[in-house]
Amino acid sequence: MPTIAIPESDLYDLMRTRLVPLAHMLKVMRLSLSDWNTVQSRMRPIVDAHLNRDIPFAQQPQDRLSLVLTEGLRVLPDMANYAELWPLSMYTELNIFDNIRHMHERRDKRKSRRSGRGLSLSSASHSSGADITLISVETSPSPVSTTSMTTSSQGANSSSGSAIDQKLAAFLRTDCGVPLTKTADALAALGISDMVTFNAAVRKENGEAFEEFIEKNGAQHGLTLWEIFSMVRGANKLRNSKE
Repeated sequence: MPTIAIPESDLYDLMRTRLVPLAHMLKVMRLSLSDWNTVQSRMRPIVDAHLNRDIPFAQQPQDRLSLVLTEGLRVLPDMANYAELWPLSMYTELNIFDNIRHMHERRDKRKSRRSGRGLSLSSASHSSGADITLISVETSPSPVSTTSMTTSSQGANSSSGSAIDQKLAAFLRTDCGVPLTKTADALAALGISDMVTFNAAVRKENGEAFEEFIEKNGAQHGLTLWEIFSMVRGANKLRNSKE
């Protein structure tokens, strides 16, 4: 008999669109970070095998969703303790949500390149007051300052920034989709300035210390909730990509 009920609809809606901090989600699901990582690693191939991840969750065929839950319960029998296997549905919806978001991001980047956004810093700064970041991942891997690569209409405020290397900058921009200057400052507080130290941090103790630090301190460096989620998601993908 299931003992853990589905959260109230308002909370569930926030959870399935990543608007609830991971730490709180885990409390609601009564899972440790390690447990949730196991759910993700075992459910991912099932979702890939049976669903078209380019289609929104609400439009997925019900028989295919039922098959995903059935196979998920087979590899994660403890999920029988949850009403309607809701953590498995939650993971499936988040998986599809992330894929569609990344698909749109990739499409927007292609459109930007076609529209000629590869302008020089000087010419682009005349047309927009927004921050503009230019990174060449083919250049020397020596550390670069996010300040020197960023121009801002904020004047004196643009002088702050921490140094990160090109590989880490490319990863944060492409795989996490987070702003470099704020993120570099947050990582610097954790002693991370390059891809080597970042990789070590997200793998140490299954990434628990890294995630806890970012979730607790990211906002102090100006990161929004969505940017914090994006950072944690990117770190999880890196950790699960290879040992």
